[in-house]
Amino acid sequence: MRFHHVVVAIVAALLASTTADAQTAMEPQRESTVGIHLVTAAFVTLAGTDLALSTYQIGSGAGREQGFGASWQDSPVAFAISKSAMSATFVYAIQRLHKSRPKTALVIGIAATAMEGWLVARGAALLPPAR
Repeated sequence: MRFHHVVVAIVAALLASTTADAQTAMEPQRESTVGIHLVTAAFVTLAGTDLALSTYQIGSGAGREQGFGASWQDSPVAFAISKSAMSATFVYAIQRLHKSRPKTALVIGIAATAMEGWLVARGAALLPPAR
């Protein structure tokens, strides 16, 4: 799950590069926010599904965490809190970026959602067959 580190680094760099005028200007919203809300809702849903699949696989002994959270995967509460906090931080950063750069936020959000969807599909493919 090293993808989360990359996404957070990209979002942090984009947020740091915004000008002071863009951060302080209180302009009315010109573009609809429906797109960013759909993207973040899809991302949160997929991130929750990824967490559930990872937790199930770790608990059943069918898999181990390879990326973010591998150090504390045997502690379900710490694992769930840390992975959920990463997802929440990403969504917060995307929503904040959307205020100054809506198209950039939407593209990054769609890319992250697609990657999260791929992780869920890959994790689901690793599940043992039903008996």
